[in-house]
Amino acid sequence: MTSLAVLCQIMPPPDVPAESTGSWAKVESQLRTALPSDYKQFIETYGTGNIGSLPITVNSPFAIEPSNQLIAAAEGTLTAFRILQESGYDIPYSMSIARRRSRQTRLRSDGVRGCLTRRNWQVQAGITNLRQIGTVLRRSIPVRP
Repeated sequence: MTSLAVLCQIMPPPDVPAESTGSWAKVESQLRTALPSDYKQFIETYGTGNIGSLPITVNSPFAIEPSNQLIAAAEGTLTAFRILQESGYDIPYSMSIARRRSRQTRLRSDGVRGCLTRRNWQVQAGITNLRQIGTVLRRSIPVRP
């Protein structure tokens, strides 16, 4: 059983995934890197959204709302990490993204954050935190060496 199949058992995907289709070749060309196949399968199955009440947000490269877009979200995260680094916090890894966008593209003045397209997937009853999801997945999926 694949990891996606196990995940679908504990977190049923939506009937119609939000913002889940588009040209992967175009996205990978923009990023100048290949995206993992399991990420692509996840987006095609679930689309963009949040996992339950857990602090996990999955952004799609095909999102219409800029705050839901993979590249814009990555740039926002990188900006936050750079601010932390400039403030003296140790960020022990490299921070970069292949393509740059203007601040105006990333941030909207009205503060809207994709409330019409973002989905909140419900995790199966009894699984209330990320550690439990990891435990279920580890029991079901062999760990790669």
